[in-house]
Amino acid sequence: MSYSKKTCNICGWRDIQPRMYRAQKSVKAYTSRDGIGAGTLIGALVDNKASKRRLNKVVFANNKRTHTAHRTVWMCGDCAWDHGESVSRENLSREENIKKWDEIKSGGTGGTTDGQVIAAAVIVFIFFLIGVAALA
Repeated sequence: MSYSKKTCNICGWRDIQPRMYRAQKSVKAYTSRDGIGAGTLIGALVDNKASKRRLNKVVFANNKRTHTAHRTVWMCGDCAWDHGESVSRENLSREENIKKWDEIKSGGTGGTTDGQVIAAAVIVFIFFLIGVAALA
């Protein structure tokens, strides 16, 4: 008996189905905005209660919605413990994919460190003092 091969959604590893796990995953599908039309504006001008309520809702409420879709994906045993958002994977080996995923999870993606932020703040402060001294 042969099993079908499944691909891990996180690292791209391919293995037979009994060694892979199914996991629910939420992905951002689309965003939508709530709006009003010409009829609502005209209705608000002629004192229509429903039109005024609709106009107040659109103007004063958060009218941008993010819709999510729920998918069932396959994951290997190593990735099944954490099924966060998907990372696009190039044609890398399993070890390279896992290393890249761990780097992204740990925050080592080229962001600024606390030391870099402090150094930048010190430099800005020094330039500020030089500017104040030049004006005086």
